[in-house]
Amino acid sequence: TKFANATVVLTKQDLKIYKCRYSTRNIYHIYNPVDQKLIRNNNYLGNNKKIISVGRLCYQKNYPMLIKIAKEVLDKNEDWSWDIYGDGPDKQEIEMLIKYYDIEDRVVLKGQVNNLYEIYQKYDFLVMTSHYEGFGMVLLEALSNNLPLIAFDVECGPREVIVDNINGYLIKPFDVKKMIQSVDMLCKSGNLRRRFSFATLKKNELFDIDIVIEKWKKLFKNIN
Repeated sequence: TKFANATVVLTKQDLKIYKCRYSTRNIYHIYNPVDQKLIRNNNYLGNNKKIISVGRLCYQKNYPMLIKIAKEVLDKNEDWSWDIYGDGPDKQEIEMLIKYYDIEDRVVLKGQVNNLYEIYQKYDFLVMTSHYEGFGMVLLEALSNNLPLIAFDVECGPREVIVDNINGYLIKPFDVKKMIQSVDMLCKSGNLRRRFSFATLKKNELFDIDIVIEKWKKLFKNIN
């Protein structure tokens, strides 16, 4: 960092941390762009009654807490289900928790898939319970598919994508009660889901690939 012409970070939180930690001014923030294959028109209906979570089955993603939340939410919403996509070292532990809570027919580990971009469209909203994130590309993928989002406000990424009560809910880290309430509210209100979905269109503009490319061009020009 000290000898580089420029250091680029992915989030505004990262930028703040770097500026506090290092005595250098050549630190910049540029988002990752949205994959254009992900973007779809706003044809969100929000009537699938299905929740999606995506990510490696490991400590970072905090799935044991997610399963506990899923149990509480699904008990209140008997016609809903919750699918988890990803694989990893904690798979057996998560399977055991699903069995312990007796929700095997409603919380399903879907494993690793090759057509995830298409799959988002089958769901009503995405929930993330991570302990921490580097950026949270899963949130960006779901946003691009117009899905409302719910996540804990951990470093460093969810607050870059989620505007609380506008396109989803940003929850104080690990407040299980509030997370359950928020997921339950989205399950129960189709109007709320559609309002949040509509708000994703404007938020997507921040991650437009043309805008991101222009920022990189400007950076290269300034450091020459």
